Amino acid sequence: MKSLKHMKTTYKIIALIFFLTGLLSCKKDLAVATKGNAQIALKVALPTASGTSLTLIKEDSALVVLTAQWSKPQYLTDSALGNIAMRYVLQIDISNAFAKPYQIDFATNRDSAFNTYHLNAILNQLGCTPEIANPIFIRVNCISSVDTISSNIYSFSAVPYSLIVPPKITVPDALVITGAAIPGGWVTPFPESQRFSKTTTTTYTLTTELLGGKQYELITDINGNSWTPVYHIAPTDDPAAIVYGGSFIEDGDGTVYNWSGKQFITPPDNGIYKLTFNFQTATFTVEKQP
Repeated sequence: MKSLKHMKTTYKIIALIFFLTGLLSCKKDLAVATKGNAQIALKVALPTASGTSLTLIKEDSALVVLTAQWSKPQYLTDSALGNIAMRYVLQIDISNAFAKPYQIDFATNRDSAFNTYHLNAILNQLGCTPEIANPIFIRVNCISSVDTISSNIYSFSAVPYSLIVPPKITVPDALVITGAAIPGGWVTPFPESQRFSKTTTTTYTLTTELLGGKQYELITDINGNSWTPVYHIAPTDDPAAIVYGGSFIEDGDGTVYNWSGKQFITPPDNGIYKLTFNFQTATFTVEKQP
């Protein structure tokens, strides 16, 4: 009986020794896993002689203008640990502090390429000023179960182009409707009911009474003293075919059309209509209101 108790005690001691040995081994493995050449080497190439400046040209939207490659960190010195799962996140920013970077998760891939359109969209989103040189910084973060490490930072200057398309017609400071389609006719000065409201930076709207099948046009002088510019329909268009909307032009003295445009025509029925003129696209709509 005494021998049996002695054997049980011996087994417990042996089991404890194995447990402690395993625990020490795990601690050693974790320590080893954070050693080694845990670094990322980032290489960036620009298609310029200097390699430090880049001007983006809208017409070359498909041209590859930046490539980046980076190395895999070597965490392990003990092959028994196996491979550590990791992913790579590329960061682009206008500050080397990377406070609010544009980020792209490349998973396990270790190279990337950007064409003009893609890189320009990123730089616009970062708030870069178009048509001038902006400082740009790039780095790669490796995120794993062990830790997160960052590569070296590559910096260069880039001149992006604006993504904002200029309006087809210069946006006026004011807009007024006049003509036979207005109950008051061609009289001046214009009442407030004939003045458009600017609803966006490029759009004017007006809800007003219109007489059916009558002519009207738009001018920018709220007093009616100057009629240039005046807004018409192109000479090649049929006003009667686009009473509910279409394209319009800038007309008047010194313009491309030089008074050759045609006046707008209202829909056939009298009523209250909402007119919307978009100078960004040079299009308009006329909508009957309830």
